[in-house]
Amino acid sequence: MKSKLIEVKQLTNLKFLNMFESTFLMENGKTRTYYFASRRSLEQLGCKNNKHVDAIKVLPYFRKKGKTYVVLNKEFRSPINAYTYDLCAGLVEDQNNIEGDVKRELLEEIGATAKSIKQVMKPGHTTAGLTDENIACYFAEVDNIGEQHLEETEDIERVVVALKDIPEFLEDNEVGAIGNLLLQVFYYQNILEMKENNQSVSKENFDM
Repeated sequence: MKSKLIEVKQLTNLKFLNMFESTFLMENGKTRTYYFASRRSLEQLGCKNNKHVDAIKVLPYFRKKGKTYVVLNKEFRSPINAYTYDLCAGLVEDQNNIEGDVKRELLEEIGATAKSIKQVMKPGHTTAGLTDENIACYFAEVDNIGEQHLEETEDIERVVVALKDIPEFLEDNEVGAIGNLLLQVFYYQNILEMKENNQSVSKENFDM
């Protein structure tokens, strides 16, 4: 017998995030109570096998004069009472048009228009021991970086980093875990593509 969900109860009634109590019958025949947070309604919880995507994370990049740059956000985050670096992110509003949500977040947070959007990996859970949040990650080539359209509660400064400087930036600054991994993937993918095209990958000119 595998572990089986018996019931789940909603403990709070807030707008954006709530606490839930779940009870499981374990494989050893004992019951277990577990608490977790979720953005979803009781009927849409991940423990009830609902597969929808909750949020997106987007790495914006652009090319200028033969060089590649990425755009990060320096944002104040209340739970840690500090500014941290990360990528564009937001909640999914339309399960049938997630790329539309990607375009919206790019325009709002960095004032950019997407030229192309590529999903980097299948949607996955951020911290399965804490929440059922499911996130989709994208690379987006952008142009026309202009005026931000932030909400009143957002405190975001755009930071542009050259491709060749990504490793040093990650070494010197605190970057959100998923954003950190996406930046590394983007960096090494570009290096591999350059090597395949027999381009130089020296620190001085590998991004040309």
